[in-house]
Amino acid sequence: MIGRAPAFRATHLPGRIGGALLSVTLACAAPAQADLPRAIVSAFNLTPPESAGSELADIQRDLLWTGHYRGIIDGTAGPGTDAAIRSFQTSLDQVATGTLDAASRATLAKRAAETRQDMDLRVSTSDWTGIRMAVPHGFVSEPRIDPDDPLDMLYEGRAAVPFEIRQLRFDSGGGGFNPRSLAADIVKDKKDAEVLTAGTAEGVGYMQIRIEDLVFYSIMGHEKGETRGVSVVVSSSDSMALLPVMAEVFASTDLFAGDGVPMDDVTRRLSQGRYPGMEDRPDWYRSMKASGSGSLVSTEGHVLTNHHVIASCDRLTVNGQPALLIGSDVRLDLALLKAQRFAGREPVTFRSRGPALGEGILVMGYPVFSLTQAMNVTDGVISSTFGFEGSRLSLQITAPVQPGNSGGPVFDLAGQQLAVVAAKAGKSLRAETGIENMAWVIRAEAVREFLDRYQIRLRTADGAVRPAPTDSIVASQRDKVLRVECH
Repeated sequence: MIGRAPAFRATHLPGRIGGALLSVTLACAAPAQADLPRAIVSAFNLTPPESAGSELADIQRDLLWTGHYRGIIDGTAGPGTDAAIRSFQTSLDQVATGTLDAASRATLAKRAAETRQDMDLRVSTSDWTGIRMAVPHGFVSEPRIDPDDPLDMLYEGRAAVPFEIRQLRFDSGGGGFNPRSLAADIVKDKKDAEVLTAGTAEGVGYMQIRIEDLVFYSIMGHEKGETRGVSVVVSSSDSMALLPVMAEVFASTDLFAGDGVPMDDVTRRLSQGRYPGMEDRPDWYRSMKASGSGSLVSTEGHVLTNHHVIASCDRLTVNGQPALLIGSDVRLDLALLKAQRFAGREPVTFRSRGPALGEGILVMGYPVFSLTQAMNVTDGVISSTFGFEGSRLSLQITAPVQPGNSGGPVFDLAGQQLAVVAAKAGKSLRAETGIENMAWVIRAEAVREFLDRYQIRLRTADGAVRPAPTDSIVASQRDKVLRVECH
């Protein structure tokens, strides 16, 4: 999440910026118009002036889509447009004349159209916010609500480029609204910030603000005691490349196209899981409050995981299927579950011989599942045959692990389980010691001690197996690596 507009929250910016100010003063005296005024789109430099040459403006737009141009769409000839045309001609192995012939113009249009098509821009009206706009579904994730502001809906960029679209709404009374003053207040205490433009047009307020490397484009309107807005946040270095996307987003925006979820129904919808990001999810996902990983250790459907994964759960599922807690041990940080759905499936094989210092390993599991939605594999080595503060119950590894890896298996390079992921070095320890790539895993000996209590006979091997390629290990073990969901 990049931030709230204009009370933006960013990873390199402390706290909110003007959040209280926004909720108090953001009320336009005039009702918002159905279609966004052209003056606002022009103020953001997203559309050329009406007097501009349409053919040259179209060329500039197509050059933006293909990455050759880094200027605004103004329909005016200049050094930037000339250089972009020459760059495109060079990419076609043509002489860079600065003038496109019919064939090269057709090629440019075709490539731009294909790039735009991949953005998958579709206009829709949100049931949650009531705002209509074009969303680049090929570039952003599915919508979700902001947990801090559940009336707000976010679309976050899926590429390396920082990008976010936020639809926001809240109750507001009447009163004055001066976007220029508000924008000035937002940036006044920032060392590297500026107001690029701000004003009102036909009752809709707008602001464009740069704070360090982020540029915020915001519009806001007021109608029937409610304020709604749209904000697009992008890095300043990428703002031109995304200019044609933002142009379609804002040109299609109608802040009051629909009713939105009634304000007094928000709490009920949240409790029922009927909100953006959850409505299409299965029941087990909606009720999931945390998740970890585990490995299948018997043909009866027994699943091994960590005690801390299941400690606060009222109910458990494994890969969305019902599971029962058989027992756990807080000292060993191990827990045993049983999920009948996985009975009859081939379990993991544990290695009877202990690991060697420097031995290669693989970690498989489901870290940060709410974001990744998939299994994850990392590799590393046994960096110590002792655990935290010399513990003989655990080992130290270098393979990266994340929240959600807990309880998952550690395999040797023959596909035999050596250990169970338990913990990684926390932020405070890393800050204090400067250590990186350090995690602790529970030895197979401790696992056997734990499972013996429940008469679970592990499949074991002596470790004298030829190493296999990583992809072969993953293919043979992935059905034995499971996700543990806490409800």
